[in-house]
Parts: sequence; structure tokens; C-alpha cells
Amino acid sequence: MNTLNNETQKKINIELMLEIIIILLIGMFSRFTFGSLMFLIPAVVCVFSIKYSFKESVISLAVALLALILIDRSYGLMTLIQIFPLSLVFSYMVKQRKKPRDVILVSALILFLCLLISLSALTAGSELDFTHQLKQFLDNQLKTQIDILENTNLDKDFIEDFKVSQANINNYILQILPSILIVYSVVIGYINYNISKYTLRKLGLGIREIAPFSKFSVPSNFGIGVFTVLIFMLILRNFDAVIYEALFINLMAVLGLIFMLQGLSVVDYFLKKRNMKTFLRIILMILIVIITPLLTPITILGCIDMIFDLRKLKRPRKS
Repeated sequence: MNTLNNETQKKINIELMLEIIIILLIGMFSRFTFGSLMFLIPAVVCVFSIKYSFKESVISLAVALLALILIDRSYGLMTLIQIFPLSLVFSYMVKQRKKPRDVILVSALILFLCLLISLSALTAGSELDFTHQLKQFLDNQLKTQIDILENTNLDKDFIEDFKVSQANINNYILQILPSILIVYSVVIGYINYNISKYTLRKLGLGIREIAPFSKFSVPSNFGIGVFTVLIFMLILRNFDAVIYEALFINLMAVLGLIFMLQGLSVVDYFLKKRNMKTFLRIILMILIVIITPLLTPITILGCIDMIFDLRKLKRPRKS
């Protein structure tokens, strides 16, 4: 019996070493190529947490991150700040069989806060914060683009129009930076959940399924929450117009994206009811997103669905 237990523990230790190696490989690959790949580490930790032990999996993560710090101090510390809390919360909630939506939203909140902390750490000791540095980067990029266009002998009016429109886009990007980080955090949570789900399924293990996109819908009390926030912002406008404007722009950006997704899910729902093939539905969704004028009616459709529940998803509770 002891021999059997020893063999089992030995196998577990080997697999936990594999977890450390995988995290290190992802970390180093991200360091020299695609930095966003490191945000897939929570899925690795989650898989080993479900398959073996949450505690042992987190210890393996800590060992891997410590090794990254020893290899590259600044990059390793930045990875620690961004990844360790996210992996901890994400793996724990999945292991506790929490609802996928709750896992993704809470993980997104944790990542958003970690990104803010890490971005602040990046500019610590600098006279300029991250937003100013990003503005400098965008201005330099715009200058490079203008130089290229001028060398092609294009019409001066065209170049001037391009310069003005691109400058407006850059300013808008800076204004909605918090919204971009929020959306990015949600996408990372969604990707990690799906990777964890498919990997665990291959291993003969299962976690709660994410509802299909055709049933995506905001919570029933979402409208009340938005209304409350708007009232708060109207009060804030009387005290600080600058903060109010920044918050309002970001709120509108996030709400626009949410209602656009809900509108797309309504379209997907009715296309599925008409038995349209998945491939054709995906192509149609991509076309809608690409053809910008279609996004406004789709967003309005999402608002209508939130109010009138066109798909009858929010069934009344039985008494």
C-alpha cells in the first residue's frame, strides 16, 4: 500500500514539475515575443489545481515566478504582480464550481486592478505617468506615419485630414484607456476559462459550462445599476467636470460594447432558430462588426432586448 502511495505521489510531483516548466516556458516566450501569452498562465494553474491540489498547484506557480524573477528581475516582478493574484482567484473559484460568469467577472476585476498597479510601478520614479508616456508613443507613431505619407507625394489636404482624424482617434484612445483595460481583462478571463474547460475535458474532468453566445444577456438588474451610476455622475458633474467627462466617456464606451454584444447575441439566437450553420453565423457576425454602420442598429437591438427580453430568457420564478 505504501509503495502504491509513493508511486502516486511521485507521479504527482513529476506533473507539478511539468506545471513549473510550462509556466516558465510561457513566461520566457512572452518575454521575447508576445507579452500577452503570460495571461494564459491562470489556465495552466487551474488545470493542475482541478486535477491534483489547489495548494500544490499554487506553490508550483510561486516557484516558477520566483525562477522568472531570478532570470529577469523587472519582468519577473511585473509578471508576479499581474499573474499571481489572477491565477489564485481564478483557480480557486473554478475549483469551487462557481458560475462561469462570476469567475470571469471577478477575475477581470482582479486583473484590471493588477494592471493598474503594474502600470503605476512601471512609471514609478518617472516625471510622467503611464498615460503621458502612452501619449508620447502615439504622437511619435503619428509623426512617423505623416513622414511616410509626405514622402509618397500624396495630396496635402489628404495628409492634413489624415493627421486630424488620427489625432482625434489617439485622443479618444487615451480617454477610454480604463475601458480598454476592463474589456481586455474580461477577454482574458473568458479565454482562460475556455482553455481550462477544454483541457480538463480532454483529461476526463469537467467544470461548469459557459452559456452559448446566443444566450448572452446582461443581469436583470443591470438597467437599475446603470441608472444609479448615471445619477451619481450627474451629481459629480457639479463638483468636478473633468472627472465627470472622463467617467462618462468610459461608461458610454463600456455600455456601447455590452449592448453591441447583446445585440449580436440576439441576431445569433434567431439565426440558430432558423437552423443556420455555425460557420455561416460566424461569418455574418464578423461582417456585422466589420461594417461599422451596422453596429448602431445592433447596439439599439441590444438595448431593446434588455428592456423587452425578445428571446424570453428571463423566465419568471415559480412561486
